[in-house]
Amino acid sequence: TPYPYDPDQANKLLDDAGYKAGAGGIRAGTCNGKPVKFSLGIETTTAQRRVDDVLSIQSDLKKIGIEIKPNHIPAGTFFGSYTEGADMPLGKFDMAIYTTGFYPDPDPGDGLLCKGVTSKDNPSGGNNAYHYCDPKFDVLFAQGIASVDNATRKVAYDAIQQYMYDNVIVIPLYARANVYGFADRLVFPPSSGYGGWAWDAFN
Repeated sequence: TPYPYDPDQANKLLDDAGYKAGAGGIRAGTCNGKPVKFSLGIETTTAQRRVDDVLSIQSDLKKIGIEIKPNHIPAGTFFGSYTEGADMPLGKFDMAIYTTGFYPDPDPGDGLLCKGVTSKDNPSGGNNAYHYCDPKFDVLFAQGIASVDNATRKVAYDAIQQYMYDNVIVIPLYARANVYGFADRLVFPPSSGYGGWAWDAFN
């Protein structure tokens, strides 16, 4: 079910929470004893569709007193490495927009697990660009890979989807119309693995 679009309700929730509109209509208040201002950056690439995404988000959030400051970065820099000082692996962003998805198998590897968050101690071993770490999430994914039975796995991944939805871990903007084809006549050596050259050959 899509999240409802209701600026009036959003404004009421923010008013009730004590975040009143201040200078320039931007909301501000106190959180855990510290002053906060609803002025957030969105980081993404320079691609036109990303520029359009940000303009739309900026317009919508302005209606509820949230200022959005765009930061468009060339893709090569945006998706750079931790050692290069790129913002994504360093987690130096308020919000970020990028294409995500796990297919043909829904298991993301370490892409949503605590161990996948890049850090000074793990500069190159992680793929969790969300910088999201939730031990319960780790448990749910462990249940997903614990069985090879599709029906059992579907129950586990349905639970993951529901958890992501209930906790608004990500906000989907749209679903890409990706088309994938598989041929059972192709047989790869067992050592090729899921993420090796066999996978690259299909893309």
